Amino acid sequence: MLIAQHIEMLKHTLFGLFYVMTEGVVWNNTPTAERKLFLVMLIDYLQVQRIVCARLYGWTKQTQDIVQNTDIVYICTNLISQVVPHYTLFIVASFLIIICLSDTFYAAHLFKRGSIDRMWPLKILRFMVAAMVTTAFSSVIKWLLIPTNCLVDPEARSFSVSVRGEGAPCTPFGVPEVFATAPMILLGMAYVTFALVTSHFSFECNPLCRQPGARSTGRVEVLFAMEKVLCTVIIYIAEYVTSTAVTAVLFLGALWVFRAHLQVLPWHNHSINLLRGAFLSCVCWMTFSSCLISAMEAGGVQQAKEQKQAWQFTLIGLLPVAFFVGLYLVQRRRDSIFLCLDRMRGDWENTQSQAGMSHHHQPIDTKKVSNADGSSGGGGTGVPAHGNVSFHMPQTKKKSTMYNSFFDPSLERKRAFPSPSEAVVAARILLYMRREDDVPFLKHVISRGMEEHPDSADLKILYITFLRFVFKSPIAAAEQERAVKARLNTLPIDFQYVFYVVERKATQASATESIGFGNVTSMHLMEWDAGIARARKAHKMCIHKIKEFWRSMRKRSCHSDCVVAADLKELIEKLDGFEIAVEQASTEYEALMVNYSSSSALIQAYANFYDQVLNDHRTAEKLRAALANDGSDMGEVVDAKALEAACANSASTSDNDPARVKAQRWLDGFSHTILGEEKEAIIALDKKVKASLLLLVLVATSGFIIIDQGLLTQTALRNIEFIDKT
Repeated sequence: MLIAQHIEMLKHTLFGLFYVMTEGVVWNNTPTAERKLFLVMLIDYLQVQRIVCARLYGWTKQTQDIVQNTDIVYICTNLISQVVPHYTLFIVASFLIIICLSDTFYAAHLFKRGSIDRMWPLKILRFMVAAMVTTAFSSVIKWLLIPTNCLVDPEARSFSVSVRGEGAPCTPFGVPEVFATAPMILLGMAYVTFALVTSHFSFECNPLCRQPGARSTGRVEVLFAMEKVLCTVIIYIAEYVTSTAVTAVLFLGALWVFRAHLQVLPWHNHSINLLRGAFLSCVCWMTFSSCLISAMEAGGVQQAKEQKQAWQFTLIGLLPVAFFVGLYLVQRRRDSIFLCLDRMRGDWENTQSQAGMSHHHQPIDTKKVSNADGSSGGGGTGVPAHGNVSFHMPQTKKKSTMYNSFFDPSLERKRAFPSPSEAVVAARILLYMRREDDVPFLKHVISRGMEEHPDSADLKILYITFLRFVFKSPIAAAEQERAVKARLNTLPIDFQYVFYVVERKATQASATESIGFGNVTSMHLMEWDAGIARARKAHKMCIHKIKEFWRSMRKRSCHSDCVVAADLKELIEKLDGFEIAVEQASTEYEALMVNYSSSSALIQAYANFYDQVLNDHRTAEKLRAALANDGSDMGEVVDAKALEAACANSASTSDNDPARVKAQRWLDGFSHTILGEEKEAIIALDKKVKASLLLLVLVATSGFIIIDQGLLTQTALRNIEFIDKT
């Protein structure tokens, strides 16, 4: 049971980490972003092409140089190797992998704690995945394998030479080379695992996402990543088995990936599907060419240097043909799906029109017409009162069961979708046509697929996501989620991730009211949950500390007549703890009020804090009054008279207020009548003193001006004249 809990916690942390990392702007569908993705796919393919074109598979040095010089990453690496030692790339690759893995674990730790103050690890992780998994995955693995590169490439500079000096043999598992080879193997396994996991979960669960890189599943990318790892690693066993067998395995793997791509068409953007299919077709052709060349070399066919080079140039020259073949196959697959949808649309429209005719047709009363002998004609059937009127009786479809399916020879011809994946791809392609009028037909397509394949987990998950995001039916989606959740652990892990994302999206949608604004993201929800949890914890700690203080006071007063120094010190410590808790709670509430000032739950909790802890019921009443006024802004100063009136109105209905609040209100009710005459006399005397002081200031100012203008000015002029004369 404990292991199962740890596994569930690990899955929750992993799902949450990838969900937060992949959550972004869903409308970033610009031509610039699409061209960037095209460039990334091209760079990725050129690295795979360079790795497949290896000397050990029979390719010549001239052909290998031409293929290598088309790889941008290889050109940059070659230029760097001319300046710094080649093993520096091994150090760089190891350092990047260590940073990537450390950042992943640190980000997972932060997510598990709910700490959102330091979310920079997620940004770094997103960048590392884009750079090291999507773009330069094959090259990073090649850099990491530099200590063992001399085993498969005799012309490569041996790592042993860099360690021991010139003339040293290639011994990557000897001492001291093993101190670099052993960490290389561990880091390689960790890096490949990281790349496969990120490729498996880095897909978009929202079918309405329009990012160029958005895809509906990560299964095809995982297969492609495995093919790239296989191209890089399997060459090490080519000396122990024939190179023909190795290249045949690579060719079969490339065909498997290409078939999976054609079957799923994972990308939301059709242009990306076309380009990826074209590149996968080129990978298939390169692996097939490697298999053909290695087989010809093993059989001794066409081994003359000129003939061999001509064959290889011919095979490389046919790469554009393979590219266009991939484009054609992807487009043909899409056209076949559209053809199936067109047939279904025609049947669906006919059914809809017939249902509309039967709905608008008025029912006609019938009666039995008796024959001459008094018997009912027509065997007791009802005859229409109007002669030539016929009825269209809707045909009830027989429920599909295993028994009916077994004895139905035309079942396969009646199927619209031979497999569940066909129904999933058809629904997705129809959605990406982006015609809102097709939504009713889209519902029919999904329901038809679920009717033909009721046990398909693909269709169930697709139906849930479409109910949430496309059809906007949260109630129906909740019912389907409850049915799937009972057997959630039996589903594949990527389906569990989709289910987790759908639940998170539903939670974020429901949290809109409590947080106080729309378009709630996972970051907002994490910040809100963590902040309100800390604030409530500090709030409870304040109440707990002050209760402990009064409990201690009551015990001391009951057991003795005096308080000793130790007891006084303990009471002071409790008060200090209370003040610290109050300061912490105030800080948390004020920080939340900056971003979530329209949240009703936060304002109510903040008012309770003022009322229960700070003993400031006036501010609490102001907060509650502002909350009652839906149009008020908590960041603005509310009119004092309106607040007074609101407080007065709420005073008469607050029967559950504590006794101190009731006493304070009772005193406020007649406090203005206590010493009223004396208070008025003091106010009048204060006004008289202020008026007298103002009059004195005016008289003194006027006198000074008159004296200055009359007396002092004349005296100054006479003195100046006397000085001039002397």
